Amino acid sequence: MPVRQGTGCGCGRGALHFAGHMLLHGTRLLFPMALVIVAVSTVLFTLLLVDRAPLPLVVYSGALLVITLGGSGFFESKPRFLLPAFPLLIVVARALVRTARARPWHAAVVACALAGLSFVYGAYLVVLGRSPL
Repeated sequence: MPVRQGTGCGCGRGALHFAGHMLLHGTRLLFPMALVIVAVSTVLFTLLLVDRAPLPLVVYSGALLVITLGGSGFFESKPRFLLPAFPLLIVVARALVRTARARPWHAAVVACALAGLSFVYGAYLVVLGRSPL
């Protein structure tokens, strides 16, 4: 595991270095999940831009994403910085509404699966995760 440094603006170099180290050497579940959450958030931001969301929501989400990606320090806490970035979920909500109109059963299954995944990961963090978030 690389030596951790204090927080600050590393312009994403620390995050890229840590992600490369994690992919080459493997780590516990906490770090790959943090990488997946940050990657999904980046994709959701791109979809938010394509969906032509209102400008204040795009700027707010973009600022939070820049703070998360650009900050150096504890990589495992990056998903915590994305908690207030709820406008990123507008794209998912719109897709779920479209699916619910066409196939309500599929929308219910997707919503329950996402809630179950969130529950299992949260329980893992509380019970087995050894790093403070």
